[in-house]
Amino acid sequence: NKAMILGVASSADEMGKLMEIARTRGSAMGLSTTQAFNDLVTGVGRLSPMILDNLGVTVSAEKAYAEYAATIGKAADALTQAEQRQAFLNAMMASAPNAAKEAEMAAERIGPV
Repeated sequence: NKAMILGVASSADEMGKLMEIARTRGSAMGLSTTQAFNDLVTGVGRLSPMILDNLGVTVSAEKAYAEYAATIGKAADALTQAEQRQAFLNAMMASAPNAAKEAEMAAERIGPV
């Protein structure tokens, strides 16, 4: 619900990817998946690189805005807040392209629960 309210995820696919990233980053940082997911959602929702940095995820807001703006034919400073959030989310997800594979490998190390 929080992800939807903050405009962070608009589809089940995005939610799934966020959960994969949360699981791998949480595990790497000694956090639960729940805490890592909350931090990811809050970080993207508030457009806060500092919150994401706590999970070892590095996002440059300026770079994300510029790249996204170019794809939609706008200037970076003309992006709406929703567009900034989408740019930030895209950059965050791009920073963890192997999240699904990392989650699978972590699950194999832990074994069945």
